Amino acid sequence: QFPVFRRLVLYLINFNWDKYSALSEKFLDVIRHPFDESDYEVELYELFSDRGKQFSQKLIERLDKLIQAGPRYNPDDKEKYEAYWKQKWYAPLRSIPKFKELYEIQKNKSKVEEIEPPEKEDMSFKEVVYSSPIAKENLMSMDCVAIAKYLLSFKGQGRRGWNEGPT
Repeated sequence: QFPVFRRLVLYLINFNWDKYSALSEKFLDVIRHPFDESDYEVELYELFSDRGKQFSQKLIERLDKLIQAGPRYNPDDKEKYEAYWKQKWYAPLRSIPKFKELYEIQKNKSKVEEIEPPEKEDMSFKEVVYSSPIAKENLMSMDCVAIAKYLLSFKGQGRRGWNEGPT
């Protein structure tokens, strides 16, 4: 439900392979179509590029089966799209001889010379400072029922200057 946590798992698997490599199989148990989920594309690509040589034969066979099944999306030019899609997922796995060969086959079908790695998203954070409408001491002196009633009836100052409903 929350891709950010699953992305973090993929990152941690790659970052600490010796400790968390078994989670790669479990990830595939939870996410049945990982290659059709763009949420995981960057982390999967990096994991495959960085750790492909260390994959177990069982994991290699499982990945091959998933990639061979092809995408679930079917555009008008299905054959070319499927070749490109498979080439994209074989690209980071080229350190494995079997996948290098399959990459070349799909490259010939797709007519795409080189696959670019997916771009990482830039994230930025900024600090937002709010002043509380109630003093900490007043809040600490209230019992749970009083706090609940206060929160339910609270109307914050909206961005446009009018009072909003409970926040």
